[in-house]
Amino acid sequence: MRPLHLLACLIPLATTACKDEVAPAPVPPTAPAAQTTPVTQPAVETPKPADPVDPSANPAGPDAPPKVVTGRVQTPEKAEVGQVVNVKEFFENGQLATERSERKEADGKYTRVGPMKAWFENGQLRCEGGYDERGKLTGHWRYYTETGLMLREGDFAEGLREGDWIEFHPNGQMKSSGLLHIGMAEGPWQYWHENGKQAAEGTYVNNLREGPWMFWDEQGVPDPSRCGEYAKHNRIR
Repeated sequence: MRPLHLLACLIPLATTACKDEVAPAPVPPTAPAAQTTPVTQPAVETPKPADPVDPSANPAGPDAPPKVVTGRVQTPEKAEVGQVVNVKEFFENGQLATERSERKEADGKYTRVGPMKAWFENGQLRCEGGYDERGKLTGHWRYYTETGLMLREGDFAEGLREGDWIEFHPNGQMKSSGLLHIGMAEGPWQYWHENGKQAAEGTYVNNLREGPWMFWDEQGVPDPSRCGEYAKHNRIR
């Protein structure tokens, strides 16, 4: 990764899932009913939730299209406890929607295990990956657009993103690249605009921006309202 060019920014600034196949994103905690002591707002405004260079805002894969299937086809149709079966689901137009393996449990329910694939209704591969023995996402997963372009790829461990992840814009241009640990961004990250120009670079600690960060607009000009030193995701100078 190229060094940060902080001298180019003299004024500091404030700072995607197969929905049916991946564990949903954590739901924000509900505020308690009882009255609580108001929390003092930080002196520096935190980034807006829609910030395009915040990996915590990105899903683990592309949003799945509406899953309209004609039914579940299981082979064998009747399974013993502990037996692994092949499962296929189809769209109403007859196109295969998903294919995976499942293991029958003692309570009669099924746990997804092993490799899986899912497709768009037009037949284009949507995502591919696998599940561990507990039904959690594991290993390398790839996600694609409906036109066949790579959207994002990386590894999972026990249902959480782990290791190097890369993401692309719908036009195929690189969008982001960095390391995730137990689902959170860690270490150096880089971001690019859809036109290929670099958008941002900096370091995360526990999914929060730390240290020097640089930001550029779509013309490659440093954004003086955002560049600077960060601590716990807030710009401090």
